[in-house]
Amino acid sequence: MKTPLLKKITMFYRHFWNVYQLEERSQAVTLTTIIPLEFARLPVSVILCYQGTLESAQSALNALKSQLDQDEDEILLICDQGSAGEKLNTVIQSVKNSLLVIASSNMIPHKNWLKLMADAMLANPDSGFALGKINVHGAGRSYVLAHHASKLEYLSGDLMLLRKQAWARAGGFPANADVDKARKIFNLRLQNTNHSHLIVETAVADSIGTGQNIFMQAFRSAYGEGGLGLFAPVIWKQLGFMLLFSMLIFVSGALLFWRPTFGVTLLLLGLVVLPILKGWRMSFETADSFPLGVTGSLSTGWIQIIRWIGYVVGVFSRTEERILLDLEAGRALSGIISQHPNRAGVVIFSPTVDWTYMFQRYQQMARQFARKNYLVFYHTDNLRSDAFVGFQEVEPMLFVTPAPLETFGELSAPIFYVNSPWLAPMIPWLKNPVVIYDHCDDILVSAGQAQDHDELLRHSHLTLASSNKLLMEDQAVRENTLLLPNAVDFDWVAQNAPKTGEVAPEDLQKIINKKKPIIGYTGALAEWFDYELLIEVCEQCPEMEFVLIGIDYDHSLGQTRLLECENVTWLGHKPYQALFQYVWRFDVAIIPFCVNQITLATSPVKLFEYFACQKPVVSTALPECEKYEAVFIAHDAAEFRAQLHKALAAIDSEKYIEQLIEIARQNTWEARVGRIIKELSDGGRVEL
Repeated sequence: MKTPLLKKITMFYRHFWNVYQLEERSQAVTLTTIIPLEFARLPVSVILCYQGTLESAQSALNALKSQLDQDEDEILLICDQGSAGEKLNTVIQSVKNSLLVIASSNMIPHKNWLKLMADAMLANPDSGFALGKINVHGAGRSYVLAHHASKLEYLSGDLMLLRKQAWARAGGFPANADVDKARKIFNLRLQNTNHSHLIVETAVADSIGTGQNIFMQAFRSAYGEGGLGLFAPVIWKQLGFMLLFSMLIFVSGALLFWRPTFGVTLLLLGLVVLPILKGWRMSFETADSFPLGVTGSLSTGWIQIIRWIGYVVGVFSRTEERILLDLEAGRALSGIISQHPNRAGVVIFSPTVDWTYMFQRYQQMARQFARKNYLVFYHTDNLRSDAFVGFQEVEPMLFVTPAPLETFGELSAPIFYVNSPWLAPMIPWLKNPVVIYDHCDDILVSAGQAQDHDELLRHSHLTLASSNKLLMEDQAVRENTLLLPNAVDFDWVAQNAPKTGEVAPEDLQKIINKKKPIIGYTGALAEWFDYELLIEVCEQCPEMEFVLIGIDYDHSLGQTRLLECENVTWLGHKPYQALFQYVWRFDVAIIPFCVNQITLATSPVKLFEYFACQKPVVSTALPECEKYEAVFIAHDAAEFRAQLHKALAAIDSEKYIEQLIEIARQNTWEARVGRIIKELSDGGRVEL
C-alpha cells in the first residue's frame, strides 16, 4: 500500500485535478445550415426561469409554447428568486424527456428555434448541448461589443438545449446558491466537460440586454471563474498577450522616473495600442464579421485584460462559492448519515457501472445490502445511461451518487465493495475501510493490472469469486476465497409474471401473433456471443422465432448477418423493470456464448433469471451452466437445434418446471449477501 507521504501527494494531486477540472474543454461544432429531417424531432422538456411576476416573462413563455407541437413535449416554470439551485435540479430530475431546454425570460426565441436546435442534436448524437445565435437589443454599444467578444470564450446559458446526461456530467446546479450564481457555476462546469457542443447559427433568439457596466461584469464573471476553481483555457490562451501587456506597464512605470518621454510612450502603447490590436485581431477570429472600429477594438481588448486580471484575483482569493461547492457533497452526506442512526453499517460501491445500465450483479448486491438495513452509496460516473446529481435515494437506504470518492473519506470503517483491479488505488482514500473484493470477471474483461489484482486478493478483508474457474485461480493466492456465483431476485421475478388476460408488450406481441415457439435471449450482444452458431441454428429452425433483448455492447452485432435471418428479431435494450414482461413469455431461453477464456470464467446472471421464469435453457458448453442437469448443453449448431426441440418438449413436464423453480430459490441475491455478512461477522478479516 502507499506510504503516508505518497498518499498525501496523491490526494493533493487528485484534489487539484477535481477542483480545477483539468480536462479537455467542450469542443464547439459550428453549424451554419441545418438539413431538415423527415421524421419528427425529439420530444423536449422546457424549463423557463423567470424573475418577478409571470406576466413579465409572458413574451418568452408564448414564444416557447408556440414551438411545442408534440404531445410528448412539456413546459415547466420556475421562479429564479432566492436559492433556486436545488429547485432547478429537482425539476430537471423529474422531467419526462432526456432533451431539455433551459431558458431565461430575458431571451425570446424566433419561431423556428426549437426545431432547428432539436434537429441539430438528433443529427449529432454525441453532442452534449447546443446554443443558437443571440441578437442583443435594448442595450448599450459596450454590451453588444462584450457579447461579440464573449462568443470567442464564453457560452451564454440563458437559452440552451442540452441532454439530461450532460446536466448530470456537469454536476447539476449548486443547491445552496441563488439562481444567478447557480446558473453561472453550472455553465462553467458544462463548458469544462468533455462533451462536444453545437453552435447553431440559424437558430436565433433576441436578448433584451442587462444594462450592467460591461467592464465590471467582465471582471466579476472572470473573478467567479477563478474563484470557483474552474479551468478556463481562454485565460491561458491569452497568457502571452498578458505577459507582454504586464511587461510594458512595468517598464513604462520604471521609465517615468528616468526617461519620462519613453515612459509615457510605452504607457500609451500598453494602455491603448496593445488593447486596440488585441480587439482588432479578435474581430477576425469569429465566423461573422463585426465592425468594431478603433473604439470597439479598444473596449474589446480591455475587456480581455480585465477578465484576465479578474480570473487571477479569483484564483488566489478562493471565493465563498468555491468553498460552498467543496463542502456541498460533504454536508449532504452528513445529513444522510444523521438521518439513519440505526443502520447496520455503511457500504460504498466503487465506481464501475451506471446504476441504470445492464442491471446485474453489482446493482443486485447493493439492493440486498440496503434491504438488510445497511446504508448503501452506489457510485456512478454517469457514463452511459445515468443522469444523477447529488445523492438520489432510488430505494430505501440506497443512494446513487456521482460524488468523488474522497467525499466519504471521513467515514470510519465503511465497507468498500470493489469489483475491478483498477479500483485498488482508491482504497487509501477511505478511513480504515472493510474491503470486499468481488472477482466476478476474467481480468481480460476488467482490463485491470495483475499486480493490483493480486494485492486485492492478499489484503482485502473478504474476497469473492463468481465461478469455479476464478475460484481456483484466486485460491493460489488467497486460500480462503469464497465462491459466490450469480443469482436472481426470485421474489421480484415472480411478482412480474404476467397476470391472466394481461397483454404482452406491443413489440413482442407482434412476434407472438406469428404462432411460433419463441426462443429468447437477454443480455449483452458482444464478442463473446457466438453469432455464427446462432445464424446456423436460425437457418435450420424456420419454424421458430428468435428474440434478442439487450445492448449491442461492442457494436459487433452489426458486423454479422444475424439480423438478416427472417426469424430473428432484435428488440434492443429493455430496462430491468420491464425485462421480465418479455422473459416470462419466452418458450425457451438460450445462452449461445463462444467457449473461450472469458466465458469459461462466466457465471451468467441470466441463467438463474431464466430458471425463475420457469424457462428451459439451452446453452453452449459453459462450465457454470454444465453444473446444472436442467440445462440442455450443446457443442455445435446441430446439437443446439436438437436441444431446442428437447427443451420445447420439457415445457409440459411439471417435474422439470419444479426443478427449475427449486434451483432459482436456492440461488437468490438475498442469500448471497447474507453469506457475505455472515463471513464478515465471523471474523473473516485480514489487516490491510
